Amino acid sequence: MNKQKISKIIAKKTSLYLKISMTLFVLSLVLLTTAVIFVQQQYMQLRKDFVDNSNTHIISVSRVQGDKPNITYPLSFEDKENINGIIENYNGTSVFSEYVIPFGISDTNDKTYFIEGVDNRFLEHSGIKKINDNEAIVSNELNEKKVTLKIPHINVEDGGFTSDYRTDFDLSFIPTSTIQSPFDEFDIKPDTIIVNTKTFEKIIETMYQVSWEEFQKNSIAENPYGIEVFDEINVYVDDLKNIKKVADQLRNQYEINYVLGAFEDLQSSLNRSYTIYALLLIFILIVTGINTIISFRGYLYSMQKDMGIFRHYGYSCSQVYNIYKSLIITPYVKIVGIVAIYSFVISLILLKQNFIKSFVLAFVLIVFFVGIILISLLFILNKLSKKEIIILLKQSKEVE
Repeated sequence: MNKQKISKIIAKKTSLYLKISMTLFVLSLVLLTTAVIFVQQQYMQLRKDFVDNSNTHIISVSRVQGDKPNITYPLSFEDKENINGIIENYNGTSVFSEYVIPFGISDTNDKTYFIEGVDNRFLEHSGIKKINDNEAIVSNELNEKKVTLKIPHINVEDGGFTSDYRTDFDLSFIPTSTIQSPFDEFDIKPDTIIVNTKTFEKIIETMYQVSWEEFQKNSIAENPYGIEVFDEINVYVDDLKNIKKVADQLRNQYEINYVLGAFEDLQSSLNRSYTIYALLLIFILIVTGINTIISFRGYLYSMQKDMGIFRHYGYSCSQVYNIYKSLIITPYVKIVGIVAIYSFVISLILLKQNFIKSFVLAFVLIVFFVGIILISLLFILNKLSKKEIIILLKQSKEVE
């Protein structure tokens, strides 16, 4: 009778306890691979939402901190210069302004709009199509495709303001539904229009009959215009490693907000949870693995009588070893195959086009843990198969 037939006959004598132990080990492997793939999926999603998201590179500066608690002041051109000085030592860091006119401007139909200005360079950093000159991003609720604003010519006289003349200013409207985020992620009010900085500067120049450069210079010196045009100053930090350092320096003088601050807290919490989860799963796997080894060891020891008989009828130590080796290797090869197929499918479902790396990692873990058990069992089998015939028969009676 050949070795394979003998192995099949012996395999039928496998105990129910051993089968249950191996089933539990398979379930543990499934849990481990599921956890690995799930954590990879969560990590990739977090990276997409935070690390690879241009918004995480942005620190928004909104107000100047006062000398007393809860006292703040609006931003000015001096603050922009000051912020540029703070970030100058950080490579790849830029400053972009968001402007606002703090009062409404009417159109030819007496409808009032509030104007905000954003820097096209800032939009490019955010992966958004730039706003052309004399165009405005508006709410989807507006049906107008273009509008003619009546820009007032403001005169500053004795601390007061007068306007006796208006200039027409044409703008084309672009609804937010046609623009990439962040505009589609915010609820732009129907009376708000967003233009680029060049268009905003033209409106200011028309309003005060001065150049933009002169407007900045006068605003810093004494600000005779009675308004502050800064809504926010956005600091873009190319290297995320520097963003906390920059934020800490800015926080000393300004009120700031940045997405990565929330991300760091979230990531820390998730890392703790994932670590506990991973340790628990590895503990379960180790326990079931040890239980499987003990069960298989007990099964092999119960087979000592058969080993002794084979040896008595002329089978060599290596032949006995090979007969029982297939009993160990075959089920574990099947285990690797079953769990690998499961890992492949679950990786493909959860990670789609990015599944290869996670599947390979899960497969390596499967092979690693199964390999440890296989080596342990083959070592036990090798020791048993080399025992003297009389010892095998004697110890088999003791086991019985």
